[in-house]
Amino acid sequence: LHVRLNDGPNWCAGNVEIFYFGAWEKVCGYLWDMQDATVVCRQLGCGFPLAAMYPFPPSSSYPYMISEVNCTGNENYVWQCPYQYKYSACYHGAASVVCSDSGIAVTTATGNLSCGGLLQGLSGTIQSPGYPNPYPNNAYCVWRIRLRDPARRIQLQFTDVELEGSTCPFDAIEVFDGGSPQSGRLGLVCQNDDRVFNSSGNQLTVLFRSDGSVTRRGFHAYYSSFLAFNTTVAPDTSTLSPTSEDYSCGGLLSSSSGTLQSPFYPRNYPNNANCVWEIQVKSNFRVTLEFTDIQMEGGRCLSDYVEIYDGPLQTSPLLGKICSGYYPRYTSSSNLLSVRFHSDSRHTYRGFQANYYSTPADDSTTLLCLPDYMHVVVSRYFLQSHGYSAWNLTLNDPFCTPNITSNSVSFDIPYTRCGTVREGNNNTISYSNIIRGSSSGALITRNRNLLLHVNCKMLQNTWANTMYIADGNFEVNETQYERYDVNLTFYDSSSFSRPVYDSPYHVGINQNLFLEAYLHSSDPLLELFLDTCVASPTRHNFTTRTYPIIKNGCVKDPTYAAYYSPQRHILRFKFNAFQFIRSNPEVYLQCELVVCRAYDYSSRCHQGCLQRSKREASSDLESVIVVAGPIQLWEPGSEVKNELGSV
Repeated sequence: LHVRLNDGPNWCAGNVEIFYFGAWEKVCGYLWDMQDATVVCRQLGCGFPLAAMYPFPPSSSYPYMISEVNCTGNENYVWQCPYQYKYSACYHGAASVVCSDSGIAVTTATGNLSCGGLLQGLSGTIQSPGYPNPYPNNAYCVWRIRLRDPARRIQLQFTDVELEGSTCPFDAIEVFDGGSPQSGRLGLVCQNDDRVFNSSGNQLTVLFRSDGSVTRRGFHAYYSSFLAFNTTVAPDTSTLSPTSEDYSCGGLLSSSSGTLQSPFYPRNYPNNANCVWEIQVKSNFRVTLEFTDIQMEGGRCLSDYVEIYDGPLQTSPLLGKICSGYYPRYTSSSNLLSVRFHSDSRHTYRGFQANYYSTPADDSTTLLCLPDYMHVVVSRYFLQSHGYSAWNLTLNDPFCTPNITSNSVSFDIPYTRCGTVREGNNNTISYSNIIRGSSSGALITRNRNLLLHVNCKMLQNTWANTMYIADGNFEVNETQYERYDVNLTFYDSSSFSRPVYDSPYHVGINQNLFLEAYLHSSDPLLELFLDTCVASPTRHNFTTRTYPIIKNGCVKDPTYAAYYSPQRHILRFKFNAFQFIRSNPEVYLQCELVVCRAYDYSSRCHQGCLQRSKREASSDLESVIVVAGPIQLWEPGSEVKNELGSV
C-alpha cells in the first residue's frame, strides 16, 4: 500500500490516492476532514494540513476505493483509520489535502484559533474563529452536524453575522442539507437576517470561507434538533412548568471547542429534565469547561443542578456539583468530560450556559490505545531531566524492546504479549503493562527507579487509555478515550468468502442475504452479540416504520438464522430479502451489537433473548450501532447498475 497526492502543484497538495493491488485508486470525500488530512500529511512527510477538501480538478478516472474515512489524527497510515469500502461512484468529490510544505497560501486559522469539526450533540453553537474578535484571512472551516438518531432533524439560526460585504462576494457562510459541502445548498449568509435553516435528514453542514483581505467580527449561530415525526411530549399539568414544548438536550460533542446550555436557555428550563453531554476531543488533549451563566433553584443543589465528571458518567470521579452562585472552571485529566443537568418537577429558572475548549496535554509522555496494540512515546528530554537513561527502559517482558530516536523512546505493546496483563469486571476490560527505568545499567542505584504504568481500559464501547508514573517524587496521569470499530458487510453465499461491495446491493425477492459483523481488535478474548437488527425503507428513520429481524436478542423474522463463526469477534447470520409494501424497493438495516468479555456468563452476550427492554435490564449498557444498505429489489429483465448508496 502507498499513498500520494495527485492533481496538485506538488507532492504535498492534491487529491488523495492509494496504490492498491497494482493500481492507483481514489478516496471519496464523504466525511473527509482535517483529522484525516493530518494523517496523510504526516505519512508523506509534508508537515501539517492547511485545508481538506480543497478543489483540485481530477485528471484521472481511477475508481474510488474507500469512503467515510474517520481518522483520529494519531494514526501512522491512512489505511489504519476506520473506513468503508466504496467500489462505485462518489457524489461528494475526491478527498484532497493541502499540507504546510506545499507552499500554497491556505490557512484555516491564525495563532491558536481553530474552526470546523464534527458536532453530534442535540444542540450547540457554531462561531467564526476568534469570535467576537475579527476572524482570520483565508479561513476555510467546515462544521458537520451529524445526529445519532436518524429520526431527528436539525434547525440552525444565526444570532449575529458581520462579514465583509453584504452580497457575499468576499467572505460568506454556506449551509448545506447533508453531511458535506457537496450536498444541496440551503442558503448563503453574509449579514444578519431572520432565516431559519431546517435539514431534511439528521445531517447539516456549515461552511465558512474568507478571502485574503479585510475581516470583520464574524458570526455566531445556534442549532437545535427536533423529531421529524408527530412525536409529542405529554403536557405537564403543573402550573410551575414553563413549557410543554418538545425539546432535546445532551449528546456527544467532539469539536475542539463549543457551547452547551440548558434546554430553552435563556428561557426557563423544563421540569424533569435529565441531560448528559459527553465532550470528547482528540487524543492527548484536555477539556476545560467554563460556566458563563447559571441560575437554578439554589440551596444545597438537591433539586436542580449540574454535575461535572472527569470521564464517562458511570465510572468517573465527580469534579463538581453546582446550581447557583459563582462561575467555576473545570479541567479534565483526559480527553473526555461528562456534564449532567437535572431538574425536578417543581420550580424552574433561567438555567445555565457554559463554554468548553481543548488544550494540549503535557507532551512528555503520550499513550494511544490502537486496535492491535498500545503505542507509548516518552520524551528523552523528560527522561534526562529526571536522571533516567533512554537505554534502560524495559517492559514486563524485557525481550520486547523499544524504538529509540534522538528525541523519544517509543513502545508498541501488544495486548496479548510482552507481559501485558488482562483484567476485567462487568463494565471494564483493562490491559496493563509497566515500563521500568533506571539512571544507569549498574547492579545497584541510589536513585529511585522509574515505574511507568500503562493501562488501556475498555468501558463497554469506549477505549480508555491511562498512564501514570510513580517514582516517589511526582506522578504523570494521562487518559484518552476511543470508540469501538465494528464493520457490517454483505457476502454472496454462506461460505462468507466473497464480500459484496455493490451499493445499492441488488437482490431478488426472498433471496438469502448473508451478513458478517467484524470487531477490529487483536484481543482474542472478546466476543460479539447481536442484540437488535431492524429494517427500514429509508436510512433516516429507524423509529416508526420498521420491521424487526431480531430484537433484544429475540428472533422476530422466521427466515433469520445464525451461522458458525470461526472467531468470537466475528458474527454471521442471514435472512431472506423482502420489500416494504407501498414503498420504494430499497431496504436499510440498523443492527445493534454488544461487545463482551469471552466466557463472562453474566454479560449480555450470554443472556440471550430478553422479553423486557435492554434499557430496563441494564441502564448503563452501551453498544455499537451499525447501518448497512441499501438493499434494492431487482426485477427480472431490468438493468442492474452500480450506484452510490450509503453504508
